Amino acid sequence: MKNQQFDLEGNDDGHFVLAPVHCVEERMSHKAKFILAILLGGPLALALLVYVVSEIQLKRVYAIPDANLVIPDDEASLERGRHLVETVGGCADCHGYALGGRLDFDDPFMGTLAAPNLTPGEGGVGSSYTPADWERSIRHGVGRDGKALVGVSAVTLHNLSDADTAAMIAYLQS
Repeated sequence: MKNQQFDLEGNDDGHFVLAPVHCVEERMSHKAKFILAILLGGPLALALLVYVVSEIQLKRVYAIPDANLVIPDDEASLERGRHLVETVGGCADCHGYALGGRLDFDDPFMGTLAAPNLTPGEGGVGSSYTPADWERSIRHGVGRDGKALVGVSAVTLHNLSDADTAAMIAYLQS
């Protein structure tokens, strides 16, 4: 029998036993591989989970009933709408100061997020959106197609009164 080298190795019940050195080294390499797999695989699995969940949320279609708002056209309502759009709604934060649209996020790995032009002028959605489209977007963060609008602060705006929502729509369509 050859001379073998032995080392102490802990077993599952907490006792130490003599084990051949090559077994200890083999087991250590398995442990190192396992730890490396967790360190690399864990974040990848988490990223995959976030991607799948976000895709499900973004593709979900919401059925929002029309609120049948009466849109005012008087100067006081337009001024109230302007005030709400500029302060409470925070629309300019994403859509730009004049609401003409803006590139909010551009990353080669994550993608591009552009806020659309909200004005009624050329290239804007202001003239093509119906009051129901606006209300769905403002209060619920849901677009014309029934899908969630990315970045819309519907949590803040969900409880706006009909009069305030209608004033915002009047201003956005003016």
